[in-house]
Amino acid sequence: MALHRAKWGRRLMEAGRWARITNIYHAAIARPPVERVSFLGEECDGDESLRKQVEAMVRSHELSGDFIELPAFAVAPELLVNEPAGALIGRSIGCYQVESLLGAGGMGEVYLARDERLARKVALKLLPEHLTADEIPLSRFKSEARAASALNHPNILTVYEIGADGNREFIATEFIDGVTLHTLLARERMNLHDVLEVAIQAGSALAAAHKAGVIHRDIKPGNIMLRQDGYVKVLDFGIAKLAQAEPAASLPNEQRLLATQTNFGSTMGTLRYMSPEQTRGEAVDERTDIWSFGVVLYEMVAGVTPFSGKTPEEIIQAIQQVTSAPAVGPGDLVPAELQEIISKALEKNRERRFAHIDEMVESLKQLRRKLDLPRESSSNNWLASPKRAAAAAAFIVLAGAAVVFTLIHSHALRPAASAPKSIAVLPLDDRGASESDRYFADGIQHELIRQLSRIEDLKVISQGSTQRYQHSKRNLAEIAKQLGVTYLLEGSVERIGKQIRLETHLSNAPTQTQLWTATYDRPLTDIFAVESEITTNVAGTLKIRVSGDDAHAFASTPTQSSEAHELYLRGHYLVGRRDEQDVKKAIDFYEQAIEKDPIYALGYAGLAEAYVLLAAWGNETPIQQCYAIAKTAAQKSVAIDTTLPEAHIGLAFAVLHQARDFRRAREELERAIELAPNSATAHYYLGYLVYAAEGDLDHAIPEMKRAVELDPLSPIVNANFGLCYLLARRYPEGLAQLVKTVKSDPTAFFVYDGLGWALALNGRLDEAIETWKQGYSIGHHYHALAELAYGYAIKGDREQALKVVAQLRDLEQHGTRVWPLGHAYIELALGNKQEAIAWLERGAAENDSAILNYIKTLPPLDPLRGDPRFERLVNEIVPPKGGG
Repeated sequence: MALHRAKWGRRLMEAGRWARITNIYHAAIARPPVERVSFLGEECDGDESLRKQVEAMVRSHELSGDFIELPAFAVAPELLVNEPAGALIGRSIGCYQVESLLGAGGMGEVYLARDERLARKVALKLLPEHLTADEIPLSRFKSEARAASALNHPNILTVYEIGADGNREFIATEFIDGVTLHTLLARERMNLHDVLEVAIQAGSALAAAHKAGVIHRDIKPGNIMLRQDGYVKVLDFGIAKLAQAEPAASLPNEQRLLATQTNFGSTMGTLRYMSPEQTRGEAVDERTDIWSFGVVLYEMVAGVTPFSGKTPEEIIQAIQQVTSAPAVGPGDLVPAELQEIISKALEKNRERRFAHIDEMVESLKQLRRKLDLPRESSSNNWLASPKRAAAAAAFIVLAGAAVVFTLIHSHALRPAASAPKSIAVLPLDDRGASESDRYFADGIQHELIRQLSRIEDLKVISQGSTQRYQHSKRNLAEIAKQLGVTYLLEGSVERIGKQIRLETHLSNAPTQTQLWTATYDRPLTDIFAVESEITTNVAGTLKIRVSGDDAHAFASTPTQSSEAHELYLRGHYLVGRRDEQDVKKAIDFYEQAIEKDPIYALGYAGLAEAYVLLAAWGNETPIQQCYAIAKTAAQKSVAIDTTLPEAHIGLAFAVLHQARDFRRAREELERAIELAPNSATAHYYLGYLVYAAEGDLDHAIPEMKRAVELDPLSPIVNANFGLCYLLARRYPEGLAQLVKTVKSDPTAFFVYDGLGWALALNGRLDEAIETWKQGYSIGHHYHALAELAYGYAIKGDREQALKVVAQLRDLEQHGTRVWPLGHAYIELALGNKQEAIAWLERGAAENDSAILNYIKTLPPLDPLRGDPRFERLVNEIVPPKGGG
């Protein structure tokens, strides 16, 4: 009991100290930079340990806007270049003819150049002229050059020359291209063989650098590159420093550690890979590389880094205080020995880590021998796929030196094929909240689904298909069967003032087994962190790899304004009702959210979606105006956050229906699917609105099938899947799909429209007419009247057809939106071809979405095909695929 109290006493003391650190930190960054040094001196009052920790956090803050977690070449040009980028192209630097600008980073610009003497390509790194007079950057540049030349080893990148041309200092090295480990991890799962192979070879290369007295200090996946011919290079010694002039390997152990120590000086490594001593601003030795390499090894196994947070200070706190969870790999096959190696590398106390990285490498080799994993004899072709080749072309080698070694391995790092795990997030119990407050529980469910949908190896059911279980008595096994999933996430939420209690339960529904449960009692302002923790825990429990990009997205905060977030949730809830008046109210909430936070990307994305729906469902606001506003909102959303799938979906819809830009719409939807593979909406739009409209039903039907898998109970997705079969002239399959859809939800009036068409096209016209009547009696929608008039006209009952047309026009005179496509096929059925084309031309001029969707493929328009006037109109509206 005394020990227990002592332990908690220490934790309370640590928590108190951390609170003091963060309080001083926030006060410091609120002051102008010139005042921070004196402020810290006063506040820390002689406590040097306290001051070092706060200074490290302040430096992280100062760097985070431009440097932390950004490649150096993305930010350096504005800092380093005093003449236009590429100004040296075509000039000669010494014997090197400059061909193109590769980028800028570290402390220099990097050009692709040609050595005129030896007719070879080189990477030429130059320090800008305006910095050569400054002793600090010049010293750093020369230090990097010395670090490069010091790594004299057969497997180290060749440094051809260190020199000067006038006032320009330069390093000429071997030119390399390839894909980074970061890129590979973002796209592919690594199996155990690949993890060990890369780790052993990379570790061996670092060991060579350490023996030369060079500490890298910035080991991360972005600095490990795989070349096309099978070589791997550890990149960017731009912040490396030489130890002493004497080779460290020749000294006794005690002196070796001393010799390899460096003054940290500034917090420059990418934060998630920094060692605890780096984050504290302490002197570092080669064991800082061992820690960072341990983080990389963990990420190769688990797909995520072991320490994360929403802010630099939270990441630092995790690195310094949090024990990492065991790494979980594909198929759960992570040997205990590998876990031990990772754990030893990630010891907070560096005295407990491996003393030297070659000890870590030897442990990895022993494990490989024990597992008897084969080694292949041919080299890897890392750039085999177009995506990899494009990534390699974009990657810029910025380091003046790199460690190179051979990866003897023939198979690409690809995951074993297996069916993805599947999950549905059921509506949360709102613990007796009023209907007006239902939006909050609905919003949390929505955000959990949004996050989980980013995980490629997890099938996630859309929110729409789960709503019917809101108030129903739940038989989990039956629900899972209906949704086609194995796992169900349930929960409840309760708001008490400014606090929130969120309970969650993850279960294997078929086996009735509860896998994970948690209760969160947090301030309302912590809701994003809670959602991130739930998503991460679900993925961890199901042992699913989460990419680094997805993990970063989970940890990000969409808005700092809790008011803006509340307004967004209210808007999303109303949009889900698909009613014109509710959509208009949602627009008002989204606009208020944007007023509270003008850089709220989700707010703009929601506004774009609302105007798209208003164009489809509303009667009052002109279609063109809806699309114009939707496009502007979506463009703003993308500009704020290019990684937001909803923004790309909204932009795709807007450019398609406002500008008929099929190519751009395809690109935006493909990008949305890349970001959120489980987005039913993105697959639905790509299949139905792009491929089907273009007449490419071979691609449309698979996309629609995927949309149905992700949103299996959605009437509109299922109905339009059936309609795609009709557009492909696969009438029996279309009929079967639409019959099933009506049975699933007989209250969805618009499904009867499609079912009527299916019956008519299968030669069952009388049943089609009765079906359209039934649909109109449920929804009183003008589409059903137009279809009913068409049915009577095709049947030959002209008098009854005209009566229905008169009824339709009466509605239009009283505010119902005119539907040009409906009038077109009515006129065609009545034998008036030119009047039919005139209606289609009117719809095209008004950007009517139905004309865009169906003019190329709708069977009732077949009698017009071949008519020159009609064909010109078709080509204007839907350009040949690849254009537009």
